[in-house]
Amino acid sequence: MIKKLPSLVFCFFLLTRFIAIFFSTFYISDVSIYQNYSNSGLFFDLTVYKDFSFEYPPLAILPIYSAGVISDLATKFVFYFLSFAALMFAIDLICLSLCKKFCKENLKMNEEQITFMVLLYSLFGLLLFKLLYHRLDLAVALFFTISLLLFKAENSKIKIGFFINYLLGFFYKISPAFTMPAAIIIKAFSADENLKKTILKICFNSSAFVISLALIIFGLEIYSDHHFIINMLYHEERAIQVESLYGSILLFKNLLLGKMSPISNAFGAWNVAGNFYFELFAKTFGIIILLSFYLAIFVILLRKKIAFKKIEILDANFLDVTLITILLTLTFQKVLSPQFFIWLMPVVAIWLAKNRSYKFLAAFSFIFFATFFIFSINYFALVLSESPILIIMLFLRNITLLALTYLISSKFLKTVSN
Repeated sequence: MIKKLPSLVFCFFLLTRFIAIFFSTFYISDVSIYQNYSNSGLFFDLTVYKDFSFEYPPLAILPIYSAGVISDLATKFVFYFLSFAALMFAIDLICLSLCKKFCKENLKMNEEQITFMVLLYSLFGLLLFKLLYHRLDLAVALFFTISLLLFKAENSKIKIGFFINYLLGFFYKISPAFTMPAAIIIKAFSADENLKKTILKICFNSSAFVISLALIIFGLEIYSDHHFIINMLYHEERAIQVESLYGSILLFKNLLLGKMSPISNAFGAWNVAGNFYFELFAKTFGIIILLSFYLAIFVILLRKKIAFKKIEILDANFLDVTLITILLTLTFQKVLSPQFFIWLMPVVAIWLAKNRSYKFLAAFSFIFFATFFIFSINYFALVLSESPILIIMLFLRNITLLALTYLISSKFLKTVSN
């Protein structure tokens, strides 16, 4: 029975994905939007950004167009959805396979630990089954997973494949590149070189990445007749999203005061209005926190370098960095959509298999369950009726997310500083 356990768990994974394809409803699906984009580009032969607005970076159009080609531009939504879901399932399967590879080769996990990781990956996907194949975000999870595999802690140099993965991730949905600054810092300090060479390496690698981004953006701006950047600034105009930490604080405060919150639908999301200063804080604090995390890593490793202490970086350390970066992004940005939790699936599954803790397992499980409870049961009861139980659940989920982010971040920084 024990020998059959990995096969049984994989069968459970397939069952959860069958549910995601055939039992997820279409009432809050982005696939119909993707179908419109696909028809605009393929059927009407329009140019993305130039002839029709597209709120995502350019590589996001690939699965959207591919699903249109597979379904032969069928007008029926169900055919397009099945094509899109098939593509997302393929990405899902590849992501799981790479997670297993990383666990076995990089973290040296045994079969029992890997099986546990697959089980968690399957369960988290099951809780997000109404979102899993209705959004583009599984590819974001894949980019994060690929970066874990390509980091290669034993090598202090940034390989070209690692660099390209981040460029592709940035031009798919930007967020996969958020771990690049930390990777550049860690790689530079892990080399057995003097401080001057270390700083120069950080400057050189950072400049190379930024210049590469700038050149590609410039090319896209020319290609789109100066419409690319305008399209990318679309989300900058968004207010505080209801599901964010800031949104849940406003909703919970108004619930306690017996007031209804000013919720409106704009930019494809439900947003809650706050005063000018609170909205400005929500807009900037997330960026400050993320930059502070990079700076903290730099300062800690700089002090160790100056003190001539040995700096040893492991793949498990970069796993921590990746998890923390995603947590900081989800916790402190003003925009938090439920599908963003798909990014966490592979990284959290690996991290929990590596760091056995009932406390963290329970906390992460609650976050995924609460997201399911809020989004999948009756999301409109939250945004239209401001159901007290949903507001409380949302507030508790985000407070748990905040607590986890603090605990894991502080633990990692203390470990690195020792």
